Amino acid sequence: MTFTYPDQYLLGLWKRIPKHIKITFFVTLAIGLLIHLFMLTNKFPNHDDITQMIDVLHRPQYGRWFLFFPASFSSTFSMPWVNGFLTILYISISSCLAVSCFQIKRPVLCVLAGVLMVSFPSVCSTFTYMQCADPYFFGMLLACLAAFFAKRFKFGFLVAIPLITLSLAIYQAYLGVVAGLVVGMLIIGILKNQAGIKEILINTLKYAGSLIAGTGIYILVTRIFFGMPVIARSGFNEMGNISISEVPVLVKQAYEGMFDFFFRNSFGFHHPGLRYVFAVVALFVLLLLVMVIIKEKRYLDKVKFALLLLFIAVLPLAVNIIYVMSANSTPNIIMLYSLTIIFVAVLAIVEIATQLQWKKTISRVTITIAYWLVTVVMLFGCYNYSIISNQAYFMMHFVYEQAYSYSSALISNIQRVEKYSPEDKIIFVGVPERAFTIGLSAELEHVRGIYTGLQNAYSFHRFLRYYMGLNQEIQTIDGEQIREMGLDKIVADMPYYPADGSVLRVDDQIIVRFQ
Repeated sequence: MTFTYPDQYLLGLWKRIPKHIKITFFVTLAIGLLIHLFMLTNKFPNHDDITQMIDVLHRPQYGRWFLFFPASFSSTFSMPWVNGFLTILYISISSCLAVSCFQIKRPVLCVLAGVLMVSFPSVCSTFTYMQCADPYFFGMLLACLAAFFAKRFKFGFLVAIPLITLSLAIYQAYLGVVAGLVVGMLIIGILKNQAGIKEILINTLKYAGSLIAGTGIYILVTRIFFGMPVIARSGFNEMGNISISEVPVLVKQAYEGMFDFFFRNSFGFHHPGLRYVFAVVALFVLLLLVMVIIKEKRYLDKVKFALLLLFIAVLPLAVNIIYVMSANSTPNIIMLYSLTIIFVAVLAIVEIATQLQWKKTISRVTITIAYWLVTVVMLFGCYNYSIISNQAYFMMHFVYEQAYSYSSALISNIQRVEKYSPEDKIIFVGVPERAFTIGLSAELEHVRGIYTGLQNAYSFHRFLRYYMGLNQEIQTIDGEQIREMGLDKIVADMPYYPADGSVLRVDDQIIVRFQ
């Protein structure tokens, strides 16, 4: 019997990992930590993260009944470095799986894929909800694993089914990731002539079966065991309730959403001139596709060619399937992380074009120009996304500092009330209207999770308790409650905070009147 020690096993495993996969992993991890370092080394809460500072993330009412499991890896505390490191680790592994699924081996292209996946604005938007970041991207990792197993192993499509189900049970939007990957794998397989028509059709049925079965099991489990839909959350309660008549409209929205993101800059995440550069890149990629098809035409019969066109046409829909899933809701950027698959698919097409032997000089020149263009544009895109991420963190820093300063002054005014006692009950009438004094730039308006005034948030009471150490009971009351408590005449004579007289003792209660 042969015994293997841990160091021997790890060394053997290390040797089996291809060089380009190692490069992808470590570069993505390093660049990811560098891009998001400011957020990972500070605590900048938003309105929800305040309430989730200590939270097990048990959310079956939102259909996310498996969310608690990956959340337990980073404990119940919202700790930026721990949550952030795990998030970037999951993305780094996912990037390796993505380049493997798309058969990308050139180091530059692998690095571009990883850096795009870790810098995409969905990542910084998710980081604003820090406690949810690592479990969400664990769900994305499961989606990538599902595609990887379906491609790598004969019966891997069966393993993909529970992986898809669990991924959806963490965050439903990642269905677009696995759908985009499997459609992309079919496209790459045809372009590389790796299978006959029969095998292509079988693989199509396997992948489609995995997606349908995984999604179907998720819907059944969610509804039967957890009673979903209970609370509408980002439109996901519509899953399985879409009528046939709605499908064409939703499909149209999926394609429009893809076009709008890249060419109309609908989210404002791209430099104004980049939309035109994207158009040029798209033309070059289309040209590369035509060149590859012509080069390999002896392998592409009519059926293969028809399937190739079908899969290319379906890819945007597969990636943007979220538009169909959330029928009555406009997807936000957190829900559109699957758009990164489009970038990876472009890199895969460039890889295929560079692998073929080209005799004509014009062909080699065209491919070289396309390679350089894609590399430069995607590098600039990564830099652009990195700047947006740090702008978001910079704004959150000031939001937090202003909320802290405002809260400190508020507590000081409360504690200066005559005969103040820590046992006094604090009553807020109205809501603080003080908003963030620095306006958000256009590119940050669609970064999900930046709350411009924590003192206006529903969780402000908890901010005072958790961050400011005010342990007294706080209650916010409305007009009807004011009358029931017999405070209507007193409140009517009080000015708005912070004017003199806006903080007043009434018996054992301290009343603060906001607007």
